[in-house]
Amino acid sequence: MTVPHYRWLGEPHVLEGNRLCLFLDPQREWAPAAGSHGVLERLWGWLDDAVAGRHATQTALHHGFGGTRARTEAGAPMLVVRRTLDGLNAGISRIDVKECSTHRYELVSMDDPHVDGLLPGLLLASAGQLPMGVGRTLEEVVRNLEAPWRMAPDLRQRSCGFPTSDMVITQLSSLVQGSEEADRLVIVVAAPNGAVDGPGSYDLMAAHLTVGEARAALANMATGKPGGTKLEFFTVDDVRPEILVRRDTGRPTGWYRGRSVELWGCGALGSWIGELLIRAGVSRLVVHDPASVSTGLLVRQNYAEADVGTSKATALTERLRAVDPAADITSGGSVLASDLEASGRECDLIIDATASAQVACRLDALARTSPPGLRFAQVATDSSSATLGLVAVATADCPPSEVDRRIHERVTADAALEGYQILWDPADDFVTPARGCSTPTFRGSASDVMGVAASAVSLLGGLLRSGRPGGQLFALPHSPVATKALTYIEVQPDAVLTPSRR
Repeated sequence: MTVPHYRWLGEPHVLEGNRLCLFLDPQREWAPAAGSHGVLERLWGWLDDAVAGRHATQTALHHGFGGTRARTEAGAPMLVVRRTLDGLNAGISRIDVKECSTHRYELVSMDDPHVDGLLPGLLLASAGQLPMGVGRTLEEVVRNLEAPWRMAPDLRQRSCGFPTSDMVITQLSSLVQGSEEADRLVIVVAAPNGAVDGPGSYDLMAAHLTVGEARAALANMATGKPGGTKLEFFTVDDVRPEILVRRDTGRPTGWYRGRSVELWGCGALGSWIGELLIRAGVSRLVVHDPASVSTGLLVRQNYAEADVGTSKATALTERLRAVDPAADITSGGSVLASDLEASGRECDLIIDATASAQVACRLDALARTSPPGLRFAQVATDSSSATLGLVAVATADCPPSEVDRRIHERVTADAALEGYQILWDPADDFVTPARGCSTPTFRGSASDVMGVAASAVSLLGGLLRSGRPGGQLFALPHSPVATKALTYIEVQPDAVLTPSRR
């Protein structure tokens, strides 16, 4: 809604001085069936909140630029800003931008020596907010930085901005010197958001243009010639750690953030668990699996046709690096041939998703000699439908075999948990996927094992937060087994440890 004055210029939820932002998210907040009555009710509530000072200033979008995005064309490329802009103050900085693809760019350095192959550019950090927006042309951007309020036609107040046009002209002239007309450069504009303090207090806009267009703009600014050099704006994906609020904040998977994890087994469960761990923010992940990807595995494992013939560990490593290039992801080959002592020293958690008795024995041996802070987890599903799951957590004083035994005893003793007995005594209905020496395997689709893997990762996060050994038994909603959907079994360590029945 537009008002005929600018008395609210610069206030949160006011766009470019005279437009009231009644709906922050129209998709959820605006019901068209309510008609004009609904709009008027919303306006009354907006005015009531404004007078009482109840507007949430930190949710005001792009507050440093008058609450609006720069005008980007449909399909405009995206500039990702993930690095912390250390020491950002009003003024001009040299930047380098990496062209990752035709649709994605990334700001990779600020005030560092230029690297060949990267797009050069300038970061123009304004001393104050730009409440009337950033502008559409390079000339407008420079004028708005020098006099941020000049675009409002009925404003008598003028502010002296920084950096000045002379500073921008000098830096831009130096940047284009010796470059070809068709070369491209990037302009990033930063404006302070009045609701935020610290290193993340600047909002960002970005655009790109050719050197030839920049030289034409410099000529216009030097002579005062009217006209303008239209900027091609990026869509800015601002994911700086100082401003980003992760979408999984407050969920059990928060335990994994920044952790070092080893994943043993990259099959039906492990391949999906690996991706979920990376998306949860694991900083270091080592994956182990000696087997190779074959075409039949694509029915339910997290691989693609192009991976066929490569080792699972290598293929999964490449996939996960594509999900998060910043994470340290490596392939560790076979667990049975790995240096388990080194594994125990370098990680926070080891997850066994192999369903292998040999691997379980090695995990048990490692648990008995591991550092106190290292946790161990095992995940499993049933052989008939892959809709039941077990996730168990062990510690140095209560190793995996003991946790497994205690959980099995509880299942055996409780008739309500009888359906989970199949986890220890598999039904004789394995599927043999190919003729010859094909190894029989359990039944289950990608949707089944993905559901079990996803539930296991979330439930495991909660178990790890508690710090106690124990396990969760769970069933997917569509499981054909009639049993309790979720059961937590806590295990109390004691001095007498007996071997597992598995």
